Amino acid sequence: FLLTSKNMASTSATLMNERFNDACKGLSACNSLKRIQEISKYFQTIVRDNETEAVESLVMEYLKSNQYRNLMNDYHHVLLKHLNDEQNEVNAENFASIYDSTMVALSKC
Repeated sequence: FLLTSKNMASTSATLMNERFNDACKGLSACNSLKRIQEISKYFQTIVRDNETEAVESLVMEYLKSNQYRNLMNDYHHVLLKHLNDEQNEVNAENFASIYDSTMVALSKC
C-alpha cells in the first residue's frame, strides 16, 4: 500500500512531501499535526480494507518505504511544541483540539 496520487488527494500528497519545519504558528497551521492526521486516515483505510494478518505487514512496508520520513519529527514536534509540560492549561486545550480534529478526520473514512 503506497500513498500515490491515485489514493491520496494532491493536496495531501504535497503536505506529506513537505520538508519538516519545527516552526508553526499554532495548531491550526501545524503541518506536523496535519501529516499525522493524514497518515492516520490512510492507516485506518489499510485496517478497513485488509485482513487482520496483513495489516501489520502493510503498515511496516509503508513505514520502511521512506514515503513519510518525518513521522518521528512530527510526533516529537506535536509533543514538545503543543503538549509540553510548561503550559498545562494551554496543553489541555491543545489536547482537546487535537483529539477532536483527529476524530473528525478519522470518522470521515
